[in-house]
Amino acid sequence: MRFSPVAGLRNKIVHNYEDIDVEKLISDIKGGISQFGEYIIHIDTFLRIN
Repeated sequence: MRFSPVAGLRNKIVHNYEDIDVEKLISDIKGGISQFGEYIIHIDTFLRIN
């Protein structure tokens, strides 16, 4: 799934916030930032349906 890296980033932040490697986090954000707009649209659609 195309959005799994973005979801994985969210999970890293939420579940491993005490052990976050800031440099890796910045790198992951830069690598996935182009997907965030489309990811938000899908989440919004899901929430409206449910």
